[in-house]
Amino acid sequence: MATTVAAVHSKSALDGPSLQDKVKELEGVHVPTRMMYCVRDVLMEDTALDYAEGCKRVQSLLVLFIRGNPTSYIDIEYAADNRFRRAFLSHPDVHLLGETSQSVIGLDGAFLKHKGADNIMLILVGRNGNLENIILAVAICPSEDEVNCAWFMRCCAAAGVDTSYLPVFSDRGSGIIAAATSLGINL
Repeated sequence: MATTVAAVHSKSALDGPSLQDKVKELEGVHVPTRMMYCVRDVLMEDTALDYAEGCKRVQSLLVLFIRGNPTSYIDIEYAADNRFRRAFLSHPDVHLLGETSQSVIGLDGAFLKHKGADNIMLILVGRNGNLENIILAVAICPSEDEVNCAWFMRCCAAAGVDTSYLPVFSDRGSGIIAAATSLGINL
């Protein structure tokens, strides 16, 4: 049932009846709803184990990325159990984008949608001259609190994003506001 595996991996929030309909439509097989929930849960557990294994690979993937993109900036911190605590990655041409883009950036946080991940992704977005959004930097961290947002903003500065003259738009989350205030960034 490759269809079931693909459906669950692409959208972990898929419920039993939706999964049941998809399998019936694509495979022509009727599977009871209760069984679809069990199948989904087993697949999610397998995926969660893959996520734990993937945590061990984060550093090597970032190192490979930086080798191919030497102008990028990465920062990675580990917890006591050798799983990454937080990781940062900037766009390879972030310094060029800053010179040729509109003078405005946006900062936001988003929950990761994975059963095994209780993390937040912080995203810094700029706009180029063609009015297209460009992701300047991303980070995965435990929460959108002041400590993590300040770390993200310091990593952005280390990557070459100068926020001293740029207006920064955000969703006004308490962590972002506190971090911006402590670092002297105007939101």
